Amino acid sequence: MNKRLNAMNCLIKFSKNIIVLLIVPLLFCGTIFAETISGGIRKEYKQPIEKNIKIPYNEPQYSTAAILAYNKGLEEYKLSNYDKAIESFKLAIKQESGFADAYFNLGILYEYFSNFDSALIAFNRAYSINKKDYEALHYVIKCYLLKNDSVAARYYLKKMPKDSEYYQITKELFSKKEAK
Repeated sequence: MNKRLNAMNCLIKFSKNIIVLLIVPLLFCGTIFAETISGGIRKEYKQPIEKNIKIPYNEPQYSTAAILAYNKGLEEYKLSNYDKAIESFKLAIKQESGFADAYFNLGILYEYFSNFDSALIAFNRAYSINKKDYEALHYVIKCYLLKNDSVAARYYLKKMPKDSEYYQITKELFSKKEAK
């Protein structure tokens, strides 16, 4: 009888250990597996709720190749390798025809080399992609003034809002041009 009780106690202890060793890890793994499938538990956001909902400005999405070419153009510009920078910006534009910043930087380089016709094309394209890019519009006007075409410059000045930060700077360009 004692042998039976001892055997039963050992069996009970063994079964408890089996439960702990086998079933608990299986439950734990099952929970992890379930979270993996469902994408995990979503985190709670601890941001205050605003009454006025603001729609954020979405940055344009460009291809990786276009971004790499654009960044290479910036690097070449910083190293004063302007010809390579121009080629990189052109490559970025070839990859993404709506890459306004690449057009703008290309225009800056063309203007630096006094290639005003090419600069005008680049700045106009940047402005046509983003109608609120008043800096590009400022450079369009500047290029026309450098080409001594004040009629075209005044036409583009009418497109710039008077409360824009570039309006006053652009008006000063006209003052300097008229003073000469």
